Amino acid sequence: MSTTQQQEERETLLRHIGKSVTRVDLKAKMTGRAIYGYDFSLPHMLHGKIKRSPYPHARILKIDTEAARTLNGVRAVITAWDVPNSLYGVMLKDTPMLARDRVRYVGEAVAAVAADSLEIAEEAVDLIKVEYAPLPYVTNVEKALEKESVVIHPDLPTYKAGPPFPVRIDPNRPNVGNHYHVEHGNVESGFSEADFVVQNRFETAAMQHMHLEPSCAVARAEPDGRVTIWSATQSPYMIRQQISDIFQISTSRIRVIAPYEGGGFGSRLEVHSEPVAVALAMKSRKPVKVALTREEVFTSTLVRHPFVVYIKDGVKRDGTIIARDMKVILNGGAYSGGFGMSVCRNCIFGAVSTYNIANFRFDSIRVFTNAPPGGAFRGYGSTQVDWAIECQMDCIANELHLDKIQIRRRNLLHAGDRNAIGETMKDVNHHGVVERVLEKLRLDEPRQDYDSGPWRRGKGFALTTKYTTAPTASAATVRVLDDHTVILFVSGTEIGAGSDTIYSQIVAEELNCPVESVIVSGPDTMFTPFDDGANSSRRTYYLGNACRMAAQDARQQILERASRALQVPESNLMVEDWKIVERNGSKSIKVSELFLKDQTRSGAFLPGSGDLIGRGVWHERVGFLDPVTGRCTTDRAVTYYTPVATGVEVEVNEETGFMRVLNIYCAIDVGKAINPLSVEGQIEGGVVQGLGGAICEELILQDGKPINANLADYKVPLSLGTPHVQAIVLESPEANGPYGARGVGEGPITGISPALANAIVDATGARVYDIPLTPEKILAAINLKAKQRK
Repeated sequence: MSTTQQQEERETLLRHIGKSVTRVDLKAKMTGRAIYGYDFSLPHMLHGKIKRSPYPHARILKIDTEAARTLNGVRAVITAWDVPNSLYGVMLKDTPMLARDRVRYVGEAVAAVAADSLEIAEEAVDLIKVEYAPLPYVTNVEKALEKESVVIHPDLPTYKAGPPFPVRIDPNRPNVGNHYHVEHGNVESGFSEADFVVQNRFETAAMQHMHLEPSCAVARAEPDGRVTIWSATQSPYMIRQQISDIFQISTSRIRVIAPYEGGGFGSRLEVHSEPVAVALAMKSRKPVKVALTREEVFTSTLVRHPFVVYIKDGVKRDGTIIARDMKVILNGGAYSGGFGMSVCRNCIFGAVSTYNIANFRFDSIRVFTNAPPGGAFRGYGSTQVDWAIECQMDCIANELHLDKIQIRRRNLLHAGDRNAIGETMKDVNHHGVVERVLEKLRLDEPRQDYDSGPWRRGKGFALTTKYTTAPTASAATVRVLDDHTVILFVSGTEIGAGSDTIYSQIVAEELNCPVESVIVSGPDTMFTPFDDGANSSRRTYYLGNACRMAAQDARQQILERASRALQVPESNLMVEDWKIVERNGSKSIKVSELFLKDQTRSGAFLPGSGDLIGRGVWHERVGFLDPVTGRCTTDRAVTYYTPVATGVEVEVNEETGFMRVLNIYCAIDVGKAINPLSVEGQIEGGVVQGLGGAICEELILQDGKPINANLADYKVPLSLGTPHVQAIVLESPEANGPYGARGVGEGPITGISPALANAIVDATGARVYDIPLTPEKILAAINLKAKQRK
């Protein structure tokens, strides 16, 4: 029997996996009964507001809170001198909860109040008077990299680092917060042997996460000294750890409960309003809610790192790239941004996972500036690097007059190859995703020459690969009840992607019961087991595996008890719809009959253990990158790689620079689509978010201050203007994934920008080197091209 036939036979035996099961949270959300973090409230709750800096860089000379403290209805006022003098952060402890001696960006928190109503809190914040001494500031990342630049963190060498990856500062460049280097082969020798050298500079802009629900937290200080926090976070355990670091409270004394979350995209891995809510709750001794406004989300949370990418390639006449040198400069903003420091490391994986280049050098440098902090964002560094690489691939093809697809095929990494950091490429199906997109894009068709005035049509292509980070871990617990219900305890937050449905399908598959029998308990660090959070397309793989193991553990316990009750070997028993039946026999017993029901007045229990509980943990160890060569200490630095191909069709107006996006095709190899409809939704959502970053989204700073920090001025794609998006799903099983599945959430965002830029070149011959691809930039490129032709 062939491998394909074996796979098909296995799939025919699956009951729930591979089916577009209705989302388990559909009814709650459709009826408006789902409680989101912004909806949450408690009796006698106070409302908190934060006083923020109007300066990009300044010394704090004096804070006068007297008028705010004496305002009727104000219950607490805090400044940096009312909270622990500690810094927090994930990889670098550099961020104060409230600015103590200086502010480093517009929107930084300086003081906070808690009052009986939101209106009183807002009035009180306005009454706080802060005296500043403005300092020189820098928001341009390349200027900040200069030795003579304004120094953002004079005490940077004294800051403590956090696990698991080292932070590498540069004493000679005081604003460098992290630096990673990769050296593979002999790059200079490769350039000397090349027939052509192609080099370019590309740039990306700051982009807001634009989750629909603004950040919010409610905190309550308990009478015994414990703290309870309700936060719509992507990682309850990360919030718990950071609150522990800030307040020097044991994690066992901190409880984080995560309601439904209206999106995150990386921003909500980090604390925002939680520390202030806790501090105000401690001081007022009442529950406090701190809900950020949309403007505060724009100015005072996180953005996607703006990148400057220099790329230089040495190429043979046949299109073989024999040397590549990349310098990537990340505008990190004022602070480490939680996971922001690891973007400097992880963007390497986007640069080494698609093409096989014998001589490769890569430097990624994260630089502090007086801009809003850069943090985790869907794509996590790959998107910005892929923007440069995939534009560069078309630049090479155009300069050498080679086919754009063939040059990619010629340089591809294949399964079994080692990439530039020494990883062995496994389960990568680049060829498959390329072919599926080309079937739709039809690049071999002659260009349509029609009477369209100034409009010109073009097609663009990009090939990218998204990693899933490691090391991380997930745990799951299932509790089987006597009424044939199973409760799944997980700390993976439901951020809108349908993950609770995926977990329910996996548990139901392993227990061979209806999906409706599974109840997913919301994250609560007092009861739900450890999880590293909703990030890096990891939940289906990590938490999916943990759920599967927990269900298998529970099933094994059921079979063991049924075997004793029926006097039948376990190997001859199977579970089906909460009944254990003998294979090819007549004996059977219901799961409910394994419980004792008539021995107490309080319900059923399981003899010997009380409850039927299954547990599962999934954790993968990987190597670390050598600080000198960037080479991995093992053959794996990430969990897996997911290949993505993107094709677009556009029309460009040569007189105005306006671009109409007609069609987008995105092919991604998901390993196994556990819920096909959910997979398609993730692809479509990622594509449209990528479209926003490609054509319109940019947080603009003027004199160090964001000037479009609202939904009127910050432009995003709207439903009526969204082009046709076709999701193309391939299934080449991931070896260790649950049923062969791998994550899908981030990959679709990575290729949109370069595919569109390449399509503009195809249509007009003009290239734009920085995103977003606005009409002004496109028109300027068209006019420049026209001058060059003359």
